[in-house]
Order: sequence, then C-alpha cells, then structure tokens
Amino acid sequence: MVFASTVEITRGGDIAPQTKHSAPDAAETPVSEAMTFSIPAPIASVRANIKEFEEDSINKLLTRYDGVDVLPNGWREGPCSKGIQVVYGEVTGSEWYTMKTTGTLQVSAEKAASILMDYNMVPKFDDMTREVKPVEKLSDASEDGRHLIATRSVEYVPERKGFVRATIIISGYVVVPHPTDPNMCEMSVIAHMDLGGNLPAMVVRYLGLSAPIKLVEKIHEITLSS
Repeated sequence: MVFASTVEITRGGDIAPQTKHSAPDAAETPVSEAMTFSIPAPIASVRANIKEFEEDSINKLLTRYDGVDVLPNGWREGPCSKGIQVVYGEVTGSEWYTMKTTGTLQVSAEKAASILMDYNMVPKFDDMTREVKPVEKLSDASEDGRHLIATRSVEYVPERKGFVRATIIISGYVVVPHPTDPNMCEMSVIAHMDLGGNLPAMVVRYLGLSAPIKLVEKIHEITLSS
C-alpha cells in the first residue's frame, strides 16, 4: 500500500516543536491545560491549543521511546540486522503493534535531523510515503537536547479515492548525538499506526517487523549521500 501524506510533523528538541497540518478557518475555545488529544485530533482543537498539542506529542513520543506504555513489560526484542535492532510491543486499546528501530548513522545528529525533517527527502527513504506537503506552519520553538520529531494524525483533509487513510497514533524519530564523535549519531524510529484497509492487523504486525530495518538502512544511505 502507498499513502499520500496529509499530516505533517510536530518536532521538538534542538529543532523543536513545529507543527504543520492542514487547517480550516474555524476557531475553537482553548480547553484545560495538561490536556490529551484523541487521534486523529480535530484540527480546530489543535490550532486553539497548539502548545498543549506540542507538549502532549513530545511527551508521548518520549514515553514510547522509553517503552513505559508498551505491554506486557516494555519493549520485546525483535529482528536485528547489521547493527539495526527492532523492538516491539502492544499498547492498550490498539490491535496494532508499536515498534522502535535503532541504528547508528555516520553523520552528525544535526544533519540527520535536517534530512528527516525535509519533506522532499521523506519519500526517498520511506516507501510508504508518496509525498509530503507543508500546509500551514503553526508554531516555532527551540530547546536544548535531543532532536525529536513527533508525528500524529489530525482530522481535516478529506479522504481521497484510491488511497487508504492510515491513522498515525504516535510515530517519529529520536536522534541522539554520539558522546565522542560529532560525525555520528544514534537514531530511533518510533512507529505506531493503524494502517486501515482490509489487511488484518495480526498479519501486518508480524510481516512488518522486518520493514523498519530496511527503512533505517535507506536513511543511512540517504544521509551519507546528501
């Protein structure tokens, strides 16, 4: 299956939280702080509570990175190839596996993050993405630390004939600089999606454990050649 991306990125860390989503003109009254969002999140609610949405997205990405909400007892070891390790698990309320794939890139964390956040580069390393279109920039922020790129679905763009609408529950990247070599970094790909369609989740979750390794290999290739 191929998906056209209609949802952009919430990003944090050194190049941090920026959210791009399609956005209607409708306004919505901000709600209470420390809120959480149903996914897909209503775009009016996101626009009215952008700071809370950014914080909630980054917190959920880091919670998943650490495996705190992964069942039954955190991340389980999956396939490993060429130094790229996949771990996986289940999450309450979802029949879809969540996965984390970690590998080393031979470029700086800054270069890796800039490539991962370049919408024109995404289809080159992600076979599941046909195109990424920036629709509206909602905010900018900056903070020290790891490079974080969090992605979640919002409701707005109509479905298109011939495409399956996937729901991104929480996905993204965590890029950590190497402690001694400025030209190396560790990258973890977090993925938790409901792919929709007619293919059973049980089939996808077993077949899909090898796909993230190919994704990290492709990112490694792209970052070296860019």
